Amino acid sequence: MHIKSLEITNFRKFRDKSNTITFVEPTSKTDDESMISSSTTLVVGKNNSGKTTVTQALNMVVSEQGKINGHDFNYSYIDGLLNDYLEGRFNRFPNISFKITFITNPKEASLVNSKKAISLGQTTNKNKDVDSVSEFSLVVDFQLNNKIKFEEDVKELLDKFLTKDRSFKFRKLLDLISEFKFEKFVRSDEGVAKSINISSLIELKVISAANNIHDNRLLSKAFNKIIKYKYQTDKNDFEEVNNLIENNNNGITTNIRETHESVIQNVLQGIVGTDSLGIDLRADLTFDKLMDGLITYEHKDAGFLVPEGQFGLGYANLISIVSEIIDYIERNPSGEKTTKVRLICIEEPETFMHPQMQVNFIRHIDNAVRKIIGEGEKIKSQLLITTHSSHILNSKIHSSSSLDNINYIYPHKSFCESISIKDEDISIKSGNKDEFYFVKKHIKHQVPELFFADGVVFVEGITEERLLNFYIERDEKLSKKLISVFRVDGAHAKVYDKLMKQLKIPSLIITDIDFKRSKEELTQSAETKDGNLVSWNIYPQMTEILDSRMSTNKTLSYYYDSSKVKDYNHYYESSNIKVVFQKDPVKIKLDEEHTAAYYATSLEEALVLENYDNEIFRGVINSTVPSVYSDVVLEDTCEYLDLAHNSFRIQKELSSAKSKFANNIIYELVVNEDSTSLPVLPSYINDGLQWLSLRLDGQPEGV
Repeated sequence: MHIKSLEITNFRKFRDKSNTITFVEPTSKTDDESMISSSTTLVVGKNNSGKTTVTQALNMVVSEQGKINGHDFNYSYIDGLLNDYLEGRFNRFPNISFKITFITNPKEASLVNSKKAISLGQTTNKNKDVDSVSEFSLVVDFQLNNKIKFEEDVKELLDKFLTKDRSFKFRKLLDLISEFKFEKFVRSDEGVAKSINISSLIELKVISAANNIHDNRLLSKAFNKIIKYKYQTDKNDFEEVNNLIENNNNGITTNIRETHESVIQNVLQGIVGTDSLGIDLRADLTFDKLMDGLITYEHKDAGFLVPEGQFGLGYANLISIVSEIIDYIERNPSGEKTTKVRLICIEEPETFMHPQMQVNFIRHIDNAVRKIIGEGEKIKSQLLITTHSSHILNSKIHSSSSLDNINYIYPHKSFCESISIKDEDISIKSGNKDEFYFVKKHIKHQVPELFFADGVVFVEGITEERLLNFYIERDEKLSKKLISVFRVDGAHAKVYDKLMKQLKIPSLIITDIDFKRSKEELTQSAETKDGNLVSWNIYPQMTEILDSRMSTNKTLSYYYDSSKVKDYNHYYESSNIKVVFQKDPVKIKLDEEHTAAYYATSLEEALVLENYDNEIFRGVINSTVPSVYSDVVLEDTCEYLDLAHNSFRIQKELSSAKSKFANNIIYELVVNEDSTSLPVLPSYINDGLQWLSLRLDGQPEGV
């Protein structure tokens, strides 16, 4: 039996929608998966998003205490109740509930029936197969003990503070709720009451990295647990060490009695004044006492033994977590049957760990646990890790080769949503392994900070990536947000469409229109006097968009369901995604009365058209493609219009020197960052950044 999901309603950060955490079944290691990773459910999200609420909810479900105060409720839920009470409606009362869904196998029916929690007839078997797994749900409700008294007190409170503002009344309502007792009820999903303690079904272990990290004996305690486990799983070793303990006890007892017992006896008689009382001194060392207190740990540093209190906190934290897991596993060895679901929660294990240790976190734990409990064993425990570390997220994805069982906590203003990520949420086409591999590869090699970002900008190449990072840092609003500029190496942003819609993070895709030009458009031929045909390259400017003009950009064809440029007459926007590109021509002023208009096919060409008369940008072009620059711009000239008239030619040359161009332009931007005449971004990029800024300010879709 294992937990399939936990639904959290009206508790702290969670409201009554998108409030389900999904869990993975415990498993043994396969050929391509980590045993720990494949048994681990991940809860990820930014700071203060609601991750800790999940472990607190599990504690509430399992604990027999269950004391509720006003601040345990979701504030927007209480605000809704306050609205009702102010309008005289008292048909709703403060209530917190948790719904736990279990998966069970009929072959292990005793796991359920032994506690009489639910009969096999009440489970749901979707396949109607006797041997297939079934599921059942239990709802844990926390309800007011005295609703009549609560209603009277609320009315009295509102009358007493009639002239006070709403925020004052809200705080007083929270205080009033804290004064009342709540009863814990367990029922089936259909509403049938169950006289059962959830603690008889779930054994919960919460490991918080920050709790004992400053304990100077943390490592000794951790290693002692591991040594204790190894002894207890080997009968011969266990008997041998107990014999040693008994022999030592006998020797120490004999020594103490011969040396000190008579002295203590005389002192006692002098105080009490009678021979009826005596004393018996003996050694009482046990296996548990030996393991818990007598073994110390030191580490070597340049040949010297150093106390464990001087060892690194990150390393101590990792070893402590491993020992807690081993200690928990030891309570119920893999060969024994268990009557409970066993769940280990690890809260923010990245505490004190450097990034490299975080990246390898799951692998470190997996290797340590396998060495201790043995290869191929099943840990028989579900694991849940809460984290805001992109490195640990990376570790989970690549040790399990999957995005399954990642719960992404997305914060709203008044509540949070839990979004369960699945592999099928990535690929545009069902079963497209290439697209999944592409996304997974980029999440590995580019830190998966998009899960923790306020906004994401997808760009095609290195030039866009460096430019966007520079200008975002200079933006007054965007620089205060966590904006992840995500390079996808080509027009592949469409692959992330389903994932980003799931994450609901404002996502700007900046791509190139990529005009498709025929060979005839790009070459010109002439016959020589001797009759030979000579061809050479030409670079015609794009001055108009013909109905037949096509784009080679796969991202645009995906979003517009067309490759015709004529169909790209507006920026695509849907939900939290906007796509911008060079849809409009750039106007070039020729003189006071005349202008020219050219369409750019790429970022590089758009930069040329927007900045042909910018001194800093001209220097970048000259240093990147000097031969073309000197061919286009006449020496000692003050007119640079020819750069604009040859933007396509310059773009073609820059396309074979993108890294050099990116390095040169960033260098010039950085050394001239205080200048008032920096190159400007193309208008389509500015349009996109403006949209992103508005969305991050809370503006609705379409603004």
